[in-house]
Order: sequence, then structure tokens, then C-alpha cells
Amino acid sequence: MQDLRQKVIDHLHATVFDAIGYAPPKKALVVYDRRSTLSQLLTDGYRAVLPEAVMMDFDSMTPGDAREAMNALSPGDLVVLVQSGSFRLNEFRFRLELFERKLAVIEHPHLGRMPDSEAETYIDARQRLLSHGRSKAEGASR
Repeated sequence: MQDLRQKVIDHLHATVFDAIGYAPPKKALVVYDRRSTLSQLLTDGYRAVLPEAVMMDFDSMTPGDAREAMNALSPGDLVVLVQSGSFRLNEFRFRLELFERKLAVIEHPHLGRMPDSEAETYIDARQRLLSHGRSKAEGASR
């Protein structure tokens, strides 16, 4: 599991800093649940990659908590959603609000559908997509 943990950290670092272009002093907010092995693995990875981020456990927060956290963000700040299922906050339209505020968003939805045995496959697939996107971007800039 240690190898997988490091692979997750390396992948998330590349996603956050290279693909998304996040850089302090921008703020980061990670909203997560711990209902699946993969959500726990990714949440722990984001804790390592974004040590200054505000970490909010979805199962312990209210819609008011979500609004308050978003009110502290500015355009270009980062929001990460790590979800075993799908976050529902009653009538508060969380994703729409993120978009309207021009926040950078990384979303990992429906992680609970993934069997534990496929966690490494999920990370490998995301890494390949990230690498493929870099290759295409480098080819276009030539």
C-alpha cells in the first residue's frame, strides 16, 4: 500500500501544480468523504500535496458550512471534491456555485463504485490521461 500511496501523491502533485496550475498564495479547499477506500486514499494524498488547504469532511458539514468556505475563496482558487457517491447539499447547488465563482475545480465523483482491488488501476488511468494531455499540449505548441 505504501507504493500506491506514493503513486497517488505523485499523481495528485502533477495534477494540482502542472495540469491545473495551482500555486500559493491561492487558497485551496478539499471537500471529501471517507466512505470508500479510494476516497480515503485520495483524501490522504491531497493532505500531503496541499498541506495548507482547508479540509472539510462532507459528512460533518452543513450547507451553511459549504457556503462559508466558498465565500472565503476568490476566482482562481482551487476546490477539490473527493466523493464516494455524489455530494448533495439540499437546494444549495454546489457545483453551479463553484463554476459561477470561476474557481478551479478537480472532481473525483462516485469513487464508491470502484472495487478496492481497482484503486491502483484508477490512479494509473488518471496518470495516463494526464500524460496524454501533456503530450498533446506539447505537440500543439511546436
